[in-house]
Amino acid sequence: MPPTAKQEKGRQKRLRGHRIKGGLEELGELDAPPKRVALDSSAAVHESQSDGESEKEHLHLSVFGPDWDEWSQVKSTLFSASATPSAKREALSHIAVWRARERPQRPFPPYVEATELLFSVVCVDEAALLSGAALAQSYGGAISRVVHVMTGSFAAGDADTYRKRAKSMEFPEEAVEVRQRVAHGTFPSISELRWVTSMLLQYLFVHFWRVQEKEIRVMGKDKKPKPKATAKSAKPEAPVPTNSVKDIKDFLATLGSDDDSDTNSGNEEEPASTKKEPSGSSQETSVVAGWLIE
Repeated sequence: MPPTAKQEKGRQKRLRGHRIKGGLEELGELDAPPKRVALDSSAAVHESQSDGESEKEHLHLSVFGPDWDEWSQVKSTLFSASATPSAKREALSHIAVWRARERPQRPFPPYVEATELLFSVVCVDEAALLSGAALAQSYGGAISRVVHVMTGSFAAGDADTYRKRAKSMEFPEEAVEVRQRVAHGTFPSISELRWVTSMLLQYLFVHFWRVQEKEIRVMGKDKKPKPKATAKSAKPEAPVPTNSVKDIKDFLATLGSDDDSDTNSGNEEEPASTKKEPSGSSQETSVVAGWLIE
């Protein structure tokens, strides 16, 4: 018996419900962080070759490379008052390489990303590539992104708003205010945006770049090899006596009798008994009260 129209309508309704439910399960939680999938060795090598990186670079523990030399150079260039715009752009290109090296097990530090965002706009402003509303939008977008990156990455506890997160980590509240105004479509003046940008760069330098530099110096001191003992500082080892205890006692008795005879004669001569004629081809030595006995 074929189903009636009412039964068919109910069946279609249930089918649509199952489809909607299945689609929601496939979407999952949108705000949940992506799961980290461990790559095997073959996949890691293939990924390294596809990105143009060597296998050795792929195994670095940080995005800065095998050492901290490039990091120190970038820091010195960006935060130097005498650095030219071209030198700053070259330093930003190094940061772009660091960002390309990011992997699930090798993250890109948020403070470096924030520094890159701000200095990119500063370089555009210094080169006079933008002006007016376009420049204000660039500054406003960079500041808003920095507020999101920094407060979302380092804040912890019960801080559930940008202001609470900024207060918990001593982040400039002026930047949070700019982010709030930009979100509502109101852009501050260029001079105010530049001032807030300089505050953020000073905050990043004091709380992250300078602290990281101190840690690098401490790590460098720990890795220095300890000085080896030189030949001058090494103490000479005394020769080990080879004679027996009985031989030494007999020799001391001989010394005592020789001293008596020397005293009676009144002659100050070196004791001839301190030398023992070698027997055959072998020669025995011993140390008695600091004297080397042969």
